Amino acid sequence: MAGEQAEKASKEWRRQYAEARKKEKTALINEVSRLTTYHQIPIRTDNEDIVEPGYVEIDLVAHCEMNISGTFGYSLNLTDIYSGWCETRAVLGKEEVTVGRALHDLRRDLPFPLKASDSDNGSM
Repeated sequence: MAGEQAEKASKEWRRQYAEARKKEKTALINEVSRLTTYHQIPIRTDNEDIVEPGYVEIDLVAHCEMNISGTFGYSLNLTDIYSGWCETRAVLGKEEVTVGRALHDLRRDLPFPLKASDSDNGSM
C-alpha cells in the first residue's frame, strides 16, 4: 500500500509542479509582452561606427536547465549589429567541429558578406 500511496503523491506533486511552472511561464510571457508592447527598451551598444551589415555577435546558448553534465543541445545565434538580422542553428554538443560546421553554414546563408564577428568566449 505504501508504494501506491507514494506513486499517487508523486503524481499529484508532478501535476502541481507542472501547473505552477505553466503559471510562471505565462506570467513571464505576459510581462515581456507588456514591456515590449508598451515601452521601448533602449539597447546600448559601443558600435556607433558600424554603418553597414557584416559585423556580427555570436553566442552559444545551452539548453540543459540546471544540469551542465553530459551532451545536450545548443542554439548557435548570430546577430548582425547594423541590421539586427538574426540566424540560429541547433547543434548537439559544443565540440569544435560541430560548432565550426554550424558557423560555416551560417556564414554561407547570410544575405551579406561576413566582415567580423565577436563572441563572449564562453564567459558567463
